[in-house]
Amino acid sequence: MPKISIIIPCYGVENYIDRCLTSIVNQSLEDIEIILVDDQSIDRTPILCDAWQNKDARIHVIHKKVNEGLGYARNTGIEAATGEYVAFIDSDDYVENQMFAKLYDFAMQFDLDVAFCGFNRVKNGNIVDLRVETKVPVVYDSNDKCRNVLKGMLSSENRNRITDYEMSVWHAIYKKSLIDEKKIRFPSERVLISEDIIFHIDFLSSSQKVGFLPDALYNYCLNPISLTAVYRKDRFVKICNLYEAILSKVRQNGNDWGEKDLSRFFALNLRFVISNCAKYIDDMGADECYKLVREYSESTQCKSWVYPYIKSFPMRYKLFYFALKYKLYKVAVKMVRLKT
Repeated sequence: MPKISIIIPCYGVENYIDRCLTSIVNQSLEDIEIILVDDQSIDRTPILCDAWQNKDARIHVIHKKVNEGLGYARNTGIEAATGEYVAFIDSDDYVENQMFAKLYDFAMQFDLDVAFCGFNRVKNGNIVDLRVETKVPVVYDSNDKCRNVLKGMLSSENRNRITDYEMSVWHAIYKKSLIDEKKIRFPSERVLISEDIIFHIDFLSSSQKVGFLPDALYNYCLNPISLTAVYRKDRFVKICNLYEAILSKVRQNGNDWGEKDLSRFFALNLRFVISNCAKYIDDMGADECYKLVREYSESTQCKSWVYPYIKSFPMRYKLFYFALKYKLYKVAVKMVRLKT
């Protein structure tokens, strides 16, 4: 049994896959298996995956017959994984040499269900932001505390933060036995725009021990053609669907959180939608951009899930949503463009 199964969905990443896999095969922890899930790529990605499989016996390639997206590709990897822990790496990112050794040793020391590390945001090869959840190693050792970590991915009681923890799965390792026992899987991001938070709701609601390392060991690359970087007109509808699914799922898992508790999560995602719209204002035209922003700000969802809780938000979110509430659309767009 390998110590960690590293699951890497691959689609259209011929320019990035070598960088990613070089960082994985050179890990100081050698007892790993690397599962490449080719999601019916139409570029050279499948050929590159096979070439890597021929170079390293720890690499196994699965060529899917149907393109189903990131979430389902990860599920395919879960079903094939044999490790004690599993990790989910995005194929256009890369990791530090010690990442899996440090996470595995930490997880084994405290018998963790999941161990998280910090990460860097990288643009054009340069670190533009560093995010660590804690300043020292921290372990939360009860189900109630694990649920608080989950709540921190969705919100924060800190007036200066919108959320306490990053919700992405790529900077952690997860105990495979818990995933199997609870039959935890990812939804399709084509239905719910964030598959990671749904996975975490199921996983952390069932966890007993969660740990955080202060080391930034994962490098998240700001790829200009990624799903989160391009403008998509359906994104607002999808975040509304996601928010309603989260409300339902947290209650199914025994949490009593409501709209007030999760308002920051929707505010974070709506601000991202408007920021993405503002980024492409020159392409779509100012009139179309302001029209969309007005529609978002006057939506039933925004009026119900954001405006009643503005005063509790961090200052920049408070100012942004007050601008929307009082129809200062140009001001709101300018605020997110300056941030971008």
